[in-house]
Amino acid sequence: MLGPRSSPSISCNSSSHTSDDRRPSPFPIKHTWGVYTSRVVFLTTLVGVATVLGIGGHRILTGTEEHLAAEQFDSISYSALTAALTNTQRQKSGIVTLATIVEQSLPDAEPWPLVHVKGYREMAQRVIQTSSAWHMGFLPLVSVNQLDDFVDYAYNITMKADAPTNRMWGIDKNGQRYNETDGSTYWGSTQRIFTPFYQHSHIDDLFLMNWHSVEARGRLVDEMIECSKLRARETMENAGNDDFGPRDCSVSTEIIDLYFRPIVQEPAVVVARPLYPANDPTVMTGLVTSATVWNRTLEGIFSSEVSGVDLVLSTATQAFTYEVVDGVATLR
Repeated sequence: MLGPRSSPSISCNSSSHTSDDRRPSPFPIKHTWGVYTSRVVFLTTLVGVATVLGIGGHRILTGTEEHLAAEQFDSISYSALTAALTNTQRQKSGIVTLATIVEQSLPDAEPWPLVHVKGYREMAQRVIQTSSAWHMGFLPLVSVNQLDDFVDYAYNITMKADAPTNRMWGIDKNGQRYNETDGSTYWGSTQRIFTPFYQHSHIDDLFLMNWHSVEARGRLVDEMIECSKLRARETMENAGNDDFGPRDCSVSTEIIDLYFRPIVQEPAVVVARPLYPANDPTVMTGLVTSATVWNRTLEGIFSSEVSGVDLVLSTATQAFTYEVVDGVATLR
């Protein structure tokens, strides 16, 4: 430290004179303004440097934390999206597998729709176990003039008179059930047909429910019919061409309610694949259908340590937000 100090003693010896200068000086040592100023400048500089270092350090640490958080979020997001995509692709492969089973089990188009797959429920459930798919239904195409014969066959032969109904039924625009007669729809389809739930992987509650009567599902049927006509023409035009592969006429809805409710409470994407009997691959005779149920698709894609993440499913007209808490995604 800087501070006043006593003057050193100085003595001089002479033959003619002796002097003792050890007496204290009558004038105190004075500090100049320059000394005080330098101290102030030094302290101010010290505080300034400390402040700058503190702010810089805080920003560096904050930036590092934000960078690490961003990297962690990107990693979690990528892993979750990859898992969800894998789940969806596995479900799609399940639909393809089940369609192949039906096409090989019922290889000729001529007897359709008066056909059924023996052991369908057991086979469908095995496919579901390996593909993580939702329930799977087998729906034949039925024309108006085949209606009575098909209903009789379905109820008495396939179900052995053990079914909830022996009438084909549809759902109108108000969600009310009605008995089908002529295949007309409230949404104006040009196709006068029926695509009834016939054989199902789990339940019989929807037995003989005309899937085509509900707009979101019925439009899929119309789209598959038109696609299959084009597919048949292309297949015939390319007969003998080993490099030709027929087009895929599988279809899916936008996000709709799994249980036919007008307001979406359980978001799902319904998927369907046309059926072409193995010996008549240009004739569409029915379809198999399932659904990507988002609650199931999002299961297990986050670790139990993940919370505070929002996952948004959106289309051009819809958005659904799932909140992730302890790794579980729940619809808000």
